[in-house]
Amino acid sequence: MTISTLRRALLGFLSLALIACGSGGGSSSTPGTAGTTGTAGTGTAGTTGAGGTTGAGGSGVPTPMGTLFMDDFESGVAKWDVTQGTCSAMADDTTVFNCINGGNEARAVAGDAGWGEYTVQARVKLNAMDPTRRIYLAGRFTDSNNWYGASIYNGTPMEVQIRKKVAGTSSDVARTSYPFTIGTGTWYTLKLEMKGSTIRVSVDGVIQLEMTDTSFAAGKIALLVDRSDISWDDVTVTNP
Repeated sequence: MTISTLRRALLGFLSLALIACGSGGGSSSTPGTAGTTGTAGTGTAGTTGAGGTTGAGGSGVPTPMGTLFMDDFESGVAKWDVTQGTCSAMADDTTVFNCINGGNEARAVAGDAGWGEYTVQARVKLNAMDPTRRIYLAGRFTDSNNWYGASIYNGTPMEVQIRKKVAGTSSDVARTSYPFTIGTGTWYTLKLEMKGSTIRVSVDGVIQLEMTDTSFAAGKIALLVDRSDISWDDVTVTNP
């Protein structure tokens, strides 16, 4: 091999080496595209947080469908927490839940604090009731100072009312004179419906009052008795 031939071979080898290095250097800039996989970090997990806030305020927390609670008191009163006054099982053809209070208020609480949109219904009998006093079938009950109540008011005339108690202060939200006499010794069916911000009260299947309010979104049920002797029976909670 001549020197010139050797020189040409060496130059060719160097050219190929430079081309190879050049192509490798160019490809080294492409790994930056791996950053596109970072979009996976934007996953929709954040949307579950928004779902958790549904019903905040007074719009009504979603509640499972169907019958949520039922008590005819034939098996006792273990489902209820009597937090004030005297409430106990009593024989009256069947077993009923009798609440008496001559001072402030007899109070029995049951259910789930997470219930938001639901209907609570109970049969109620007024055995004795002081003038200008009320009894309540309460819903969205947070504590003794915060709730909605379907109320029977012993006034002249007798009234059906929707009342609420907020931070310890109770007030009428809606009220109407009951078109029939509510007497002692007779069973009536009282119903409180809470759907979103809409509140309805019915007596014996007839809607008496309807209004909107956003004070409470969820809470338990309660039976509240002020200076009266009241029997309760067949309490049910359903959704819708």
